[in-house]
Amino acid sequence: MTFSVIGYDPRNGDVGMVISTWALAVGSRVPHAEAGVGAVATQANTNASLGPRIIDLLRTGRSPRDAVEATLATDSARDQRQVVAIDTRGEVFAWTGATTKPWSGHQIAENVATFGNLVVGDGVLADAMAAYQSTAGELRDRLLAAYRAGQAAGGDAQGVQSAVLFISRINAYPFIDLRVDDHPAPIDELHRLAALAEQSIAPRLPQLEIERPQRIEPGRLTSLRVTVAGLPVSNIAVTANREFRGMTGADGTLHLIFSDVGDYYLVAAQPPTSNRAAASYQFIPAVCWARIE
Repeated sequence: MTFSVIGYDPRNGDVGMVISTWALAVGSRVPHAEAGVGAVATQANTNASLGPRIIDLLRTGRSPRDAVEATLATDSARDQRQVVAIDTRGEVFAWTGATTKPWSGHQIAENVATFGNLVVGDGVLADAMAAYQSTAGELRDRLLAAYRAGQAAGGDAQGVQSAVLFISRINAYPFIDLRVDDHPAPIDELHRLAALAEQSIAPRLPQLEIERPQRIEPGRLTSLRVTVAGLPVSNIAVTANREFRGMTGADGTLHLIFSDVGDYYLVAAQPPTSNRAAASYQFIPAVCWARIE
């Protein structure tokens, strides 16, 4: 029925998934993702309302397990669902209901999960996981490699009618949202669209990096440095837990003070503008977690 791979890139914050199914327009109801928060896939006997509710809980800091279990607790048909969530720490939780159609199941590793229902067997998930973990590049590359490997292992037992590649990156709108709603060869078509996207809406760019001290103490001046290929980059906006903290100077450095102890999700990216198109960005953002203690 449905085969999926969900992933998070801890280097740049990309979060999303690739999905295919035997039914029409899978991209309209299964994938949900928000940059800086996480992603959710809700499939099998799909209840599309679960995704936004789980995203809302992830946004408050709930773990993927807590968010999924709290949401499914009110769903009387939860045993018919398959729901997988991932957050910006790379933590994953997967629920495969007891009455989903065989073969159904999931495999989980750091920053990734492969899962499916009514697929030909567990080899689909194992091969997809191996391909994801052995592929270099951006999240889109790893997702598509895993997708291709899973389909080569048999994929959906009923065949494939539709597919989607859905990835969020820093902005409120998706970085990549490529949908094949009805096609005789949706696997090849999705790869064709992904190649076209590189030439227009989702070009490949240099990757920013955040350099920070190993130990950061509250109330003390801290210096962060943003670079690309080892060279400093100026005019990069830095946020901590979604709060704007300043712009890097000519030497790529931003000096700031963290007042409180705790975990901070740092993002370094070109500042958004009212008219900046995705293709006009020059860099891939950088993200990291920092503990203040």
